[in-house]
Amino acid sequence: MENLTESGLEPQTEPPTTPAKVSPGFSAGIVNFFKDNREALRIWLGWRLVLFILPVFAAAFVPLASSLPKPSFNNGWEPWLDRLVWDWSQSDSKWYLLIAGQGYINEQTTAFYPLYPLLVRVVGFIFWLGQPDEAAFRLAGVVVASVAALVFCVYFMRLLALDYTPQLTRLGLLYFAAFPTSFYLFAVYTESLFLALSVAAFYFVRQNKWWLALVLAALAVVTRQQGLIVVAALLVEYGHQREWRWRRLNRQMAWFGLPVLSLAAWLGWNWLAFGNALMPVVATQKYWGRYMAWPWYSYLLDFAGLFYREPGQSGFDPVQSADNPALALPILNVATTTLFIILAVAGYRAMRKGQFRAAYWVLCLGCLLQPLISPVPGDPLESLPRYLLLSFPSFVLLARWGQRSPLFNYCYLGLSLALAGLLVARFTLGYWVA
Repeated sequence: MENLTESGLEPQTEPPTTPAKVSPGFSAGIVNFFKDNREALRIWLGWRLVLFILPVFAAAFVPLASSLPKPSFNNGWEPWLDRLVWDWSQSDSKWYLLIAGQGYINEQTTAFYPLYPLLVRVVGFIFWLGQPDEAAFRLAGVVVASVAALVFCVYFMRLLALDYTPQLTRLGLLYFAAFPTSFYLFAVYTESLFLALSVAAFYFVRQNKWWLALVLAALAVVTRQQGLIVVAALLVEYGHQREWRWRRLNRQMAWFGLPVLSLAAWLGWNWLAFGNALMPVVATQKYWGRYMAWPWYSYLLDFAGLFYREPGQSGFDPVQSADNPALALPILNVATTTLFIILAVAGYRAMRKGQFRAAYWVLCLGCLLQPLISPVPGDPLESLPRYLLLSFPSFVLLARWGQRSPLFNYCYLGLSLALAGLLVARFTLGYWVA
């Protein structure tokens, strides 16, 4: 791949290896870890602190959703604990907490993949010494998500440093953290775990540790359905490294069997438990109404919906009703999807110039198309602003634009941070966001 310094890339002949540490022992390893990853740690810590504090003040500007109980400030620390911790387990979080506590009790729960709730269950048992309750699982969910977000930050910067300048690498992570829905990495959701596994898998592929990369990819497969897109992107990276020559294939190819085995195990368990190996797919269709459609159909349908609102509805204000406690954000959905369509085109052009890896482009395209071809009735682009977080290489392209244009940099950060504050307030106060 041709690396161009003027495009934010630094020439690399071979992937850099981790420098040897002269200080032995566990404590020295911890010190070295903080030294080697201090920039990623700073960004993660600042990100975590802002999102820890913001919900405390959110209720001063956004009313509490009618679906949530009114807090009583006569109960000491309890309402403050709600703001700081429990408010991060809204919307779909209830499914992960249900699975962590009771397992897959019905067909509907199979729409949610097992690795994240399994980790929440394990951590919950550790925190509560083998007798966890719902509060333990909520806390465990936030802890697992936060640690996974830290791992993502570390390996995101390590991975990008293999191809890009330190300035662009740092800006890419800042752009990701500023994205309006990036707060989901600290909520009881799977995004942070999936991103940590995906980014680390790409990093270890570049270090020629294919066995470890495919172990991580196998775990990503049982974290979210987009795990198969990660495997496809890694396969493209393998082909690129082998120069797409059959004679250059080697035994590392066998490691791609690991994601196949993890998927087979998950589908096999569904067959044993519910009599249908494809129950995760059936559940999304049966209980969430997802159906197959052309990607442009989903986009154009939601775009047309921007020009019609039901009485009392607007693009951003919550709707208080028993049937619809929070209105989805159609303007944000369409705007975010449009941005990532443009980024997919920009990524293809950069790939043709040797400035963007083919595997990255495959991942970006797959993460964009997958939700577009399986929309939900009434709001085809529902949750797209959250799903597109998984397209982490797209933020490199955004950072390149910001590096070239100070105006774009200020506009992106200003608009993104303002929207992020609004969406964090909505989410933590019980409204649907994405």
